[in-house]
Amino acid sequence: MTDSEYENATWREYARCHLSVLTSMQWALFKEAAVWLTGDVVDCGCGTAKLVPVLVEKDAVTSYSGIDCSPDMVDMAQRVISKWASKKPLDIILDKIENVSGAFNSAVSIHSYYTWVNTEQVLASIYRMLCADSYFVLVTPNPELDMARLLKESEKELFGHPDFAVFTNLNILLSENLSAKWATMDHLVEETRRIGFKVAECHQRHYLGGVNFLVLRK
Repeated sequence: MTDSEYENATWREYARCHLSVLTSMQWALFKEAAVWLTGDVVDCGCGTAKLVPVLVEKDAVTSYSGIDCSPDMVDMAQRVISKWASKKPLDIILDKIENVSGAFNSAVSIHSYYTWVNTEQVLASIYRMLCADSYFVLVTPNPELDMARLLKESEKELFGHPDFAVFTNLNILLSENLSAKWATMDHLVEETRRIGFKVAECHQRHYLGGVNFLVLRK
């Protein structure tokens, strides 16, 4: 997405709902992603930093740094880390992933890949950020994503949530974005291997088969 797209009214409204609504399918995915994260963790395309409550309880995690180029997402993420700041060092960076440098022990990116203009450039940047023998968890929708079905399932548990109707409408809108990159698993495996990553594990068990979950190693 372009900078202007990240700053429009739809994205601002989505940032609010992104923080307030949490489905059991999302929570299950977050919990599995957290299993692989240790040391100084970088969250690439962190959104509202909803991984933080999971990671602060892990003894193996030393610190958390989230990166996102949406000012509205970052604003919400700052609220999240302010609540958990007493647990361990937490930081949110407003910038593009490819502009950030550092040395991290593990990385994660959940539902951000599909917005990247140059996916290989961003993946290469993440590779450079990581120390040797580090894990990178990459999660992104695939062409089989059935957003309408997912939302229908989630409605069973969240029908009374005051933001669920808006959450539903915005997710349908985002899923219909023709510029979004719904990558196949084969494409991701090939692309990440070109960057230098080794595939430790990959599957499509989350979101009714609609997302690729890859565990990559530098």
